[in-house]
Amino acid sequence: MAGRTPRALALGASLAFGTCQLAACDHAPPEPPHPLASVATTTPEVPEEEPVRLDLEAEQAEIDVTTSPGFTPDPRTFAGTSAGGPVDLHDEDERCHGWVARMPDAIVRTPRPFAELVVMAASAEDLTLAVAGEDGVLRCGDDQDGTHPIVRGELAAGVYRVWVGTRQRDAHAPFVLAFSELDDALPSSL
Repeated sequence: MAGRTPRALALGASLAFGTCQLAACDHAPPEPPHPLASVATTTPEVPEEEPVRLDLEAEQAEIDVTTSPGFTPDPRTFAGTSAGGPVDLHDEDERCHGWVARMPDAIVRTPRPFAELVVMAASAEDLTLAVAGEDGVLRCGDDQDGTHPIVRGELAAGVYRVWVGTRQRDAHAPFVLAFSELDDALPSSL
């Protein structure tokens, strides 16, 4: 064994762990970071989306009509291209149902008051209806004549906004919107 270096000594001198060698460590290895510091344990808060709301002050619509008591022909009808939209009427008023666009389908200007005006809509689809006066209060209709909605009542002089809705969100349907003073006016007869 003369002339041979013991193996353990030779190996010990050349093995390294991190910055220390096995035979001579003059400082401790760095501490690992806190094990939980790098692990996210909470889900970031995502703000709730605000619901899309009706534009109760819109000045333009696909249908814009000025009418007074005694108008002819009665009923007065208008073709609409697309009922429905992303606004849930139930979020606006718990008595209302259906989905409508943010902007009204019609603006009705009444320079004189109506003792009773019938607002109604017809389509091959199941429709709903909402009418808002200048006070912002919604009057809603759904299925008063089969699947056709009717809103009937006294209207003071002013500006009214009308939304024609569908029962399904973002569903769209062509429709006929009508106004009448006749007691027996029904959308199924349009």
